[in-house]
Amino acid sequence: MIANTVSVAEAWRTMLAGGGHRALIPLPSDIVPVADLGSLLDRQLALVVDEKSNERLPANLVVARGPDDPEAGLHHGFKGMQIAASAITIEALKQPGPASVFSRSTESHNQDIVSMGTIAARDARTVNGLVREVAAIQLLALAQAVELRGVERAAPALRAVHALIRKHSAFVSHDRGLDRDIAAVCRLIETGDLRRAAGFADDGPALDDRCTATARCATEEFA
Repeated sequence: MIANTVSVAEAWRTMLAGGGHRALIPLPSDIVPVADLGSLLDRQLALVVDEKSNERLPANLVVARGPDDPEAGLHHGFKGMQIAASAITIEALKQPGPASVFSRSTESHNQDIVSMGTIAARDARTVNGLVREVAAIQLLALAQAVELRGVERAAPALRAVHALIRKHSAFVSHDRGLDRDIAAVCRLIETGDLRRAAGFADDGPALDDRCTATARCATEEFA
């Protein structure tokens, strides 16, 4: 019997463990804190763009213009970005309904109570992607805020992160589409480049080591 296999998408590997009720996959995937992190990022972003709470930064991080400037009042800065972040956060928060609670037998009870691990892992991947987008939006807003406040006043690690973001996203002096900027910063998060720029070492074992550990765990559990 080959049941409840474990797929590792990044390595294009499938662990044929021959396991029974594979609850160790869906239960961690059903945990909610990743979506809650998106909510925290969204609320922090709200503080940064609101002139009532951002310590004298301009509303929505719009570049200040004199009253005689023909473009005064025409630009919205990061207002749309905050709205997008809130919408993405809500989508992430509604996702984590636990798939594992729907576990049931099937095929005339020939298949044991299946774990729903694939659905749970897929939902977790979706939430991770959504929260990554919220984090990217917040980072873009913070880069804008740092520049408005004065990059020279920032800590060295923050200046390094700001410089990396600026390689992929220019300062927002006029309203423009920022979808590509968000995607670029998402890639910086995903690759770990932002962590390294901030001075944090990569954590956790390499992917091949994780695959080996997962296979060993599955083999030992159902041996």
